[in-house]
Amino acid sequence: MDPNITDSIDIWLFAGYAGSGKTTAGMILKDILPHSFETAFAKEVKNQVSELYDLDRTMLDTQEGKATFVESEQKTARQLLVEYSALCKQITHCPGIWAEYVVDEINRNPHIQHWIIHDWRYFAEVQTIRYFLPFARIHTLRIINKQVHPTMCSSERELDYAVVDHIIPNNGSIEDLTRALTHIYRK
Repeated sequence: MDPNITDSIDIWLFAGYAGSGKTTAGMILKDILPHSFETAFAKEVKNQVSELYDLDRTMLDTQEGKATFVESEQKTARQLLVEYSALCKQITHCPGIWAEYVVDEINRNPHIQHWIIHDWRYFAEVQTIRYFLPFARIHTLRIINKQVHPTMCSSERELDYAVVDHIIPNNGSIEDLTRALTHIYRK
């Protein structure tokens, strides 16, 4: 990719526990930022799991859908996603495999200035983005919702002590989230 194009890209990574409001915050930021696009590291995982297990792809985008028990596998859709993602990382020896799909998406769309990724869960994801897009400006945000408690799954806990650019409390108010994100963007 042309470094002059990459230099104008901002990548906004949202971390937080499942149900903390990352997707909502990402949608709010997309409305605030000009020339923005929302994507996810898990998009390709969800596409592949949907096809592999013959699941409705849209159900994998909601907390309720991911909690659905898949009778044929005796697991929830969330368990299938986590296990499939981990297996692909192990087989390919590439912990940033899903981030590479996002890098490809960014490279195919150089006209988009702001990329909002609302499901940052692993250090390897941000490392992959930094490696392949070294001139992009990366903004890391963590959504904290005291009503939400993590599971012991590594996808929930790896970033517990990550240093981030911004910590955003989410008390459930869209207005408060909007105000906090607007303030961050205008800095």
